[in-house]
Amino acid sequence: MKIVSMCGDAGGANTLFPVIQELQARGHEVVVGVANGGVAANILLDRGIDVEGISTPRNLLSQHSNPDIYISSMCSGVAVHALLERLLDEYAGICLRVGIQDIWWSGLRYECLPPDKICTGDEVGKRLISEVLKLPEEHIKITGFPAMTELGVEYDSQEGDRIREKLGISGKLVVFAGQTVNTAFVLSDVLHALLSQNFPVHVVAKRHPRMMEAVAGQSLFWTHLLEQGKMLDGDHFSMQDLIAAADVVCAAFSTALLEARAVGKPAISVLLPETGLSAFQNETGLSSFPLADLGVMPQACNERDLHHALRDALSGEFPYKPFEVDRQAPQKVADFLETLV
Repeated sequence: MKIVSMCGDAGGANTLFPVIQELQARGHEVVVGVANGGVAANILLDRGIDVEGISTPRNLLSQHSNPDIYISSMCSGVAVHALLERLLDEYAGICLRVGIQDIWWSGLRYECLPPDKICTGDEVGKRLISEVLKLPEEHIKITGFPAMTELGVEYDSQEGDRIREKLGISGKLVVFAGQTVNTAFVLSDVLHALLSQNFPVHVVAKRHPRMMEAVAGQSLFWTHLLEQGKMLDGDHFSMQDLIAAADVVCAAFSTALLEARAVGKPAISVLLPETGLSAFQNETGLSSFPLADLGVMPQACNERDLHHALRDALSGEFPYKPFEVDRQAPQKVADFLETLV
């Protein structure tokens, strides 16, 4: 079986890498296209995968015009997403086109024909795809998310103790994880809730690496919060280590929430209307955080909800099940692809 694959951003590379490995181990020929200018090329090359840089659909089609299956990540970056959409159009009628999600909201804004089949993580993902893309349920396969198979594998609680020692923290610790948009404003929501309820905690905040590119004003506000001593700077630590040190993780919709729940740490999605929720809706088109829909964490949509969620998490009364990672997702995707030819 010959498979042509395509991705562009980090989420796409992390999705396709274990699937490509599994398909190659089964003896299938896999052509790996990556969008020129995206970060996927470096990620895959560093992991020993040969790639072909693609800038236009013709680059790929001229060399690989008749595969058995075309598989695509469902990257959301604007330029990368546009290229993936054009490739989906070009391969329509040539071969079966399969999209593989890296997270629940990836690829929910196709302006072209969506893939013929989509692999998603769970029933929530299946429902969202059916509702938003109007794809018949029989065209949606639940496989787990391949990009998530390594979540929590290297979790080390003792590293958390070392991080606390470096920061000089002995009490309760709230870790805040940022996203590209409204990060500082969502952080302010969390700080306000903690201060208004006199929660005796330390706060360590880590920015998203692209936060400064998104809105310059956020960086100034972030610096202001640091200078006021309302939080500690977590930018010099990995998110994995900060999660190990945390008593609770807060964010609007950062994947750090997913990482935290995968190792059983309390986490709260902070989606107040003017800050976190507006950013989440603009980014995803959704109004409800999928991890809350799965019953693994609370979604705080107002100050009262946020106060209650913080109180429960910090007191050890966190009535939510952990997120169960499906570590067989790459094999399930490969199994599914083999049934299509």
